[in-house]
Amino acid sequence: MASFGLRATGHTASDQVETVLYRLVSSGSTRGIKVAREDGVVRPLLDAWREDTVGYCDEHLLAYRVDSTNVDTKRGLVRHEILPLLRRLHPAADRNLLALAGERPRLPRDFEDALLSLLSSSDGTKHADLGHGVHAVREYDEVRLEGSVSFGPWRLESERPGLTVRTRRPGDRLAGRTRKIQDVFVDAKVPRAARDTWPLVVAGDEVVTVPGIAVAPGWEDAVRAWKDAEE
Repeated sequence: MASFGLRATGHTASDQVETVLYRLVSSGSTRGIKVAREDGVVRPLLDAWREDTVGYCDEHLLAYRVDSTNVDTKRGLVRHEILPLLRRLHPAADRNLLALAGERPRLPRDFEDALLSLLSSSDGTKHADLGHGVHAVREYDEVRLEGSVSFGPWRLESERPGLTVRTRRPGDRLAGRTRKIQDVFVDAKVPRAARDTWPLVVAGDEVVTVPGIAVAPGWEDAVRAWKDAEE
């Protein structure tokens, strides 16, 4: 395949506003135009408004083209009819719509819908599959998440509530034992550089599992751990 080097488009912040508005009303999404596409096309002018780019070209006698086909498209409808009305409603309409392009939802929509359904249920116990290996369980006034967690190259699963995955801290010891986690790493010949990124499964402040190395008494079957490369 022939290489054409860097490819760029002239999309501006004004185009971004039009895209966000269209996607908002057509699909409920606030996704805007990507700064860089997967195929390498970039859009370096997304931070500049259309009138500013046109003004710069006029001032420096630079030739440019306007896509005349936009008039009869949905983008043209947004640009020439809908946005002018929104500006009458509020003068900051363009900037407020542009701000939506940078927002990211805290939860995927399917997660959010499933959790809302779970919380609104009057059943004493109810389960919801949130996808991606995660399950939510509601038992009366308590909701907990169960499923798998990715931590670097590791995958961890447990059905016990209240567990946390983190890296080591000074003074960490395996629950029910006197040996420090530092000594556990040394005995297992874990390279020094890998110790600070190795996952520890903890219950409260107690380390219950050092994946692939050690498990605290009573926690032998509580956590399943493996490296992705070994699946």
